[in-house]
Amino acid sequence: MQYEDPILAKLRNLLNEHGPKDLRNKYYLGDPMVVDKSSLPMCFISYERQSVIDDASYSIETHSTVLINVAYDLTRDFNSTAKRSGSHMALVKMICGRDSKNKLLPETILSVLRRFQDEQSDELIIDLGSQTEIEYVVSERGGSVFTNEALIRFTVRTRDMVG
Repeated sequence: MQYEDPILAKLRNLLNEHGPKDLRNKYYLGDPMVVDKSSLPMCFISYERQSVIDDASYSIETHSTVLINVAYDLTRDFNSTAKRSGSHMALVKMICGRDSKNKLLPETILSVLRRFQDEQSDELIIDLGSQTEIEYVVSERGGSVFTNEALIRFTVRTRDMVG
């Protein structure tokens, strides 16, 4: 049986339930290098780094940098006009799309993370901090699969009692 990290799984389940409809049941733990073009868009959730703090109160606190990577099919844009990138706009809508009053749409990834960051237990805290950066990149994912991707990094904190 393959190990499934409970923290990453919780984030996946939260986003799958409340996040963008285009990504329902398309959240995966870890990040494969090669993807099937017909499966796009997809979202990969993984750790980028972790630091463990052992304090005198018999507890261990772990700060984990989580990377959420949403990949969208860039080849859809190859035959479109140069006035607009549909794949980029689709990514923006899923990550941090806004309504006509400039408010975050409730089903965007950023909105879901912000909405649930304070509702977690003492054992798991989503910590977006005061500023969340989103990076947009173009990638090749094997063969003729080219993707427009959005990368969101944030911290998740956990506390475990020792002994």
